Amino acid sequence: MNEQNQNYGPGMPGQNPYMSGGPGMNPTGGGIPVYVSQGPDARVEPYYAGTEEEVLGKLLKRELEKIGYKGEEIAPIRKKKMVLTAIFAVITAIWVILTKFRAGGFFTFLEIVALILYFIFLHSYDTMDYVEKEVKARPDDDISNIVAGLVAGSLATEERFDSKGRPVKANRFDKWIRLAVIVAGLLIPRFLFITPHIMYEKAEGGRSYHVRFYTAGWIDDKKVEIPSMHKGKPVTGMRGNVFEGLELKEIILPDTMETIRGHAFEGVTGLTNIDLPENLTYLGGGAFKDCTSLNEIVLPDTLTDVGGETFSGCKSLESVVLPSEITEIHGNTFENCSSLKAIEIPEGVTRIGGHAFYGCKKLADVSVPSTVREIGSSAFRMCSSLETIELPNGCDVNYRAFKESPTEIHWY
Repeated sequence: MNEQNQNYGPGMPGQNPYMSGGPGMNPTGGGIPVYVSQGPDARVEPYYAGTEEEVLGKLLKRELEKIGYKGEEIAPIRKKKMVLTAIFAVITAIWVILTKFRAGGFFTFLEIVALILYFIFLHSYDTMDYVEKEVKARPDDDISNIVAGLVAGSLATEERFDSKGRPVKANRFDKWIRLAVIVAGLLIPRFLFITPHIMYEKAEGGRSYHVRFYTAGWIDDKKVEIPSMHKGKPVTGMRGNVFEGLELKEIILPDTMETIRGHAFEGVTGLTNIDLPENLTYLGGGAFKDCTSLNEIVLPDTLTDVGGETFSGCKSLESVVLPSEITEIHGNTFENCSSLKAIEIPEGVTRIGGHAFYGCKKLADVSVPSTVREIGSSAFRMCSSLETIELPNGCDVNYRAFKESPTEIHWY
């Protein structure tokens, strides 16, 4: 029997097999035609043997071949891939911006996850799957019309060849366009931060500004100078972590600055020295932690408090001048400052906190005033060069204060 006499069930040849069932339809109820003829002599056409999905696949393949489909991506698939690429490019741009704000490894992990998901979804978009879903969603429409409407407009009217005689696909530039979108997501934010930026926030009811953040740029200057004025108002403070981990060698601070919060310069390993503002009243904990190249510093007498861990891990620090107005050396302030050889504790200090000079292996000369009343646990632990120390009578010394140190205490 020729093809035009085959029975596709109710309706005309090419009718959507997902229309309601009838004579000549798959007895399993799927609506797929399986009989060549009806009646007692009816037989199954081999073309329609198989599951519902297999038969539908055969029908779709035949319709696609009729209109000259050769595997090109149809317009809806190309649009989906481009939208997906645009979303990934935006996520990538956000990630690049966050790296400038030193957001940490968690966001890099999220970017890697986004990249993996991008490729998974990109390769999940398939023309055959898309057409099949559309056919199932439109059971009252003719298959030929559905396929033609979805695919025909996406095909080239004539086959083209390159200089070597190889066929050229109509959508050959799609991959390059998607790549260009992703590259734009990487580069545009970098151009926004091509030079370093100092960011400020209002303080003291809007009467002054504090430095909020510093972002490195493509063109990174190893020297940073904070201005004394911003928008006509003085710069009086610095928030924590502003320069943390940056590769800077010189930082110039204005004398208008009065407070520097915790960890402001932590991990700036190229910093060798810094002049602190003459009006500075507060230096936060860990402000210079792990500044491994810092070799000397003078703390102004205007300082009334120096936070714990301020110079912890400053392995090159040899000289420190402490301010005369402080009353306590907090815990871990000079921990593991392995190059520090001498320290003069100013009159008025009443307490030396735990681990204050822990691991200062070259520390050999410590001047302790008569005002000191307490020395905390492990304050001078592992100070292998500290052979003697003079302490005032009545000072409460923790039994672990000089543990693993060869120190002999002389009372006065």
